[in-house]
Amino acid sequence: MHYATRSDAMSDLFHCIAGLYNLSRHHSTLGYMSPTTFLQDWVERRRQQEMAA
Repeated sequence: MHYATRSDAMSDLFHCIAGLYNLSRHHSTLGYMSPTTFLQDWVERRRQQEMAA
């Protein structure tokens, strides 16, 4: 890919890292789950707790 400016290239790279990589990579503080998976599991656990109450 060719960019008009260095700033355009850096912006594209930032969006790629922040929007794709960080959402899918496994984080040790989340039990080696991706943030997306962690959130999905958390929502499901909350739903189950509310149904049991």
